[in-house]
Amino acid sequence: VPWDLLGRPQPPVRNAFDEGAFGRRGTVILDCGCGAGDNANWLAERGHDVVGFDVSLSAVEMAQARAASVSARISAAGG
Repeated sequence: VPWDLLGRPQPPVRNAFDEGAFGRRGTVILDCGCGAGDNANWLAERGHDVVGFDVSLSAVEMAQARAASVSARISAAGG
């Protein structure tokens, strides 16, 4: 599936993080179209409060399972 990065964040997300684009730890981040939650979980592991959503129920289920150990909240959107 194209939205599963196998737990790795997209390079632009990693670069933006390195440049401080996401603000301080605890900043609330909305991950629209979060897919399997790779970006959301990676940012949550670094101290951000992340909310991800996607219209794909199978993607959301995968993201929720992966988010169990971090503070990312993943929700499905009606579509």
